[in-house]
Amino acid sequence: MRNSGPTQLIFLHLSDIHFNYKWTGDKYDLDEEIRRCLEVDVVEIAKEFKRIDGILVSGDIAFAGKAQEYEYAKNWLDKLTNLINIPEDNVLMIAGNHDIDRDVIKGATYIYDIHEEIKAEPPYADVRLRDKMTNPASGHSILAPQAAYQKFASSYACFSTLEQLYWDHPIKFGLGHSLIIRGINSAILCSERDGNEAHNQLFVGECQYQSMYCDDTQIYLCMCLCRR
Repeated sequence: MRNSGPTQLIFLHLSDIHFNYKWTGDKYDLDEEIRRCLEVDVVEIAKEFKRIDGILVSGDIAFAGKAQEYEYAKNWLDKLTNLINIPEDNVLMIAGNHDIDRDVIKGATYIYDIHEEIKAEPPYADVRLRDKMTNPASGHSILAPQAAYQKFASSYACFSTLEQLYWDHPIKFGLGHSLIIRGINSAILCSERDGNEAHNQLFVGECQYQSMYCDDTQIYLCMCLCRR
């Protein structure tokens, strides 16, 4: 991304890594060779562009939202940052529908009811989302299936809270300019029903994208998982 000055920002974009707790790291891990090839490519890209300023991971880091999957992910992302010599703070991510632990919802079926109340009538979805998130009981229930992801993402300052379902990361570049990367959590209402419903699989409330007002010195880059 270029501005009118000499400075440019260069990001590596990754998505759908899908670390799977059932086989990652064993001899049946079919993705190991893909990751190894990606590591080689990343090093070559860093040489070509002289540097990489950050890594953007747009969802589905895990396969089933399990803590063990994020342990693998953390180790691998640490390896990548070391290979291209960037700090951990420059790794930014959002959640995908595979970053929820569906077993949590199966064990607490009232979470389905909360989802349905919010999604039932789209014109009122924002009001209902606010009502649920400002109630600590229902708000924690909404975020509970992402607990392992949120713990993992918190080390990168890319987590959600009851008060805020997005994060902003400002980066200064050029002559007095700022790039503000906003990560929106669109997987808050996902469950194992995803793929079996024709609509309402991913959700973005107005509260997650409001206040993105640009001026002559600010540019917003929004990270959000969506589905056609």
